[in-house]
Amino acid sequence: MSFENPYEPTASLPPINGNANLDVNFAIDPVDRRTAEKVLRDADYFWVSILLMFFCAPLLTVILLIWYLGRLQSWTRLIATYPGLANPQAVYQSLPDRMQKAKLKLQITIGAGIFMLGFIALGLIVALILRF
Repeated sequence: MSFENPYEPTASLPPINGNANLDVNFAIDPVDRRTAEKVLRDADYFWVSILLMFFCAPLLTVILLIWYLGRLQSWTRLIATYPGLANPQAVYQSLPDRMQKAKLKLQITIGAGIFMLGFIALGLIVALILRF
């Protein structure tokens, strides 16, 4: 009687360009590492930022939108400087893995800010039309 594990993976993913997964502590400049940690920290609070955009003043929406656009620009610069941060096969919870997850969070926050600005503009237009 043979007992085979039905959950055993049949094959592993091939490494990109013949390289194995990136090490958790691959070489990155200390200043850029701090910048990356700031981007990751702000990306982790994206739900709080979205709630603040929807429930607070329009001025805060503009400020947060500009802030997150700057963080996305920093993210793009870091990915261009260190291509290893864009490795989709990075070790779980390593810096490259967290950077890849942060991109979507930054984009969602920026999208929510643009939506909120459009909603505010629509409200102003309706208010002006109903006034006259």
